[in-house]
Amino acid sequence: MYCPTTPTMSYSEATIGRLFSLMQLILEKGDRFISQLIYVRKKGTDLFLSYEIDKFINNKQERCISLPLSYPYHCKDVGNSMPRIGRVVLPNYPHHVVQRGHNRQVVFADAADFEYYLSDLRELKQAFGVRIYAYCLMTNHVHLLLAPGDTASSLGQLMKALAARMTRYRNKLEGRSGTLWESRYKSSVVQSDTYLLACSRYIELNPVRANLVSRAECYPWSSYHLRVVEPAANNWLDIDPCFKALGETELARRNRYTEFVEQVAPRGELELIREALQRGQLTGSSRFVKEIENITGLRIIARGQGRPAKKQDEN
Repeated sequence: MYCPTTPTMSYSEATIGRLFSLMQLILEKGDRFISQLIYVRKKGTDLFLSYEIDKFINNKQERCISLPLSYPYHCKDVGNSMPRIGRVVLPNYPHHVVQRGHNRQVVFADAADFEYYLSDLRELKQAFGVRIYAYCLMTNHVHLLLAPGDTASSLGQLMKALAARMTRYRNKLEGRSGTLWESRYKSSVVQSDTYLLACSRYIELNPVRANLVSRAECYPWSSYHLRVVEPAANNWLDIDPCFKALGETELARRNRYTEFVEQVAPRGELELIREALQRGQLTGSSRFVKEIENITGLRIIARGQGRPAKKQDEN
């Protein structure tokens, strides 16, 4: 089946929110669609809305674009349904992303599995122009803190490539076929000045909260180990502005960041980050929500829609 490139159309700020809502209804209408990405980007005074859809075609998951944004009548008979909130991805903003193994199955069984994924992550971040600020690989899921460049779709392309490579690797090892990951990863746009370092701390303390180690530096498969234990020459992480502001030298930044991670997080911070990720909301203050609404022209609500989600692992 022919899948054309992602459509992009220009709209005024007054109509972009309406079109976003219509897209949600259109995507929910087809029950064979398993996920969607909606990108909003600004160029000059115009706002552009782009979308991508994953669909099963001949029992294979493929990227297929088939619904025109400019034709709202597709959804006139949907009624008052409450569709799932689409994933909002913004260029040059950090995003907290989590991807879990299918049915919580083990993804990383031994050290070679962790090393394979990290090697791919390091390679693909360069290929897609995505900055990596923090990561933590757990047995059955991964946390990433990353920022796409000027092209927001690079985030989805990176996640798709990572998932595909790891799936092929595990299937070959085990002599099996089938999916390794949940079909839809979760993501949340992060407020840089207030929550970027907080999200890094949240991600890197996952092994401690899961009682795998007593201290974050003892876990070898997180960015904390790379950041504060490994020699500086081995650190391939991108340096975010908040981390850079911690000190004039690499040693000063390491020491300040170590102190930050060892501090008790403010009350409610853990819940805010976790809830934002689970519900696809923004990780930030009410001021940040208004800022993103102004950029995108979308109304971003503070609670999820539809049925309560099934309980996930808290880490």
